[in-house]
Amino acid sequence: MAAISELPESIKRTSIREFILPDIPQVKLTDSLTYALNKYKESPYPALLVVDASNQSLAGMITDNDLVGQAGAGPIGAILPKDPVIAIRNDATLSELLDIINGGNTQKRVLDKVPVVDPANNKPLGIVDRDKLTIRIGEMLAKEVARR
Repeated sequence: MAAISELPESIKRTSIREFILPDIPQVKLTDSLTYALNKYKESPYPALLVVDASNQSLAGMITDNDLVGQAGAGPIGAILPKDPVIAIRNDATLSELLDIINGGNTQKRVLDKVPVVDPANNKPLGIVDRDKLTIRIGEMLAKEVARR
């Protein structure tokens, strides 16, 4: 992926809304691990968004790494990573997203997937996936070069 500083301003200011994968399955903190595994198997993406018991607010995200070796009737909350989920607002720019993905977040971690939330209520809207984002930025750069 190109360095943030090397991207044209027009691309850096792009809203992240066009990069959101919206159909990410959601599970509740109180759902069973068996239920989560079944939802995961049905999904085309290697992640599940976890919402609170009222099915409104983002509580976390579970990836394939979290589910490996898990099974049973216990609640999802038992395997939810202890670190707070790092999410981004749906009104953020690509520049802000790239900063968060590349370690400019509270945990200083490089991320493969970032949940996207509505800033008004923390309701999950989907995720942004690093691999798909890289492809899309490459396409945007190619169009920018072609225009010149």
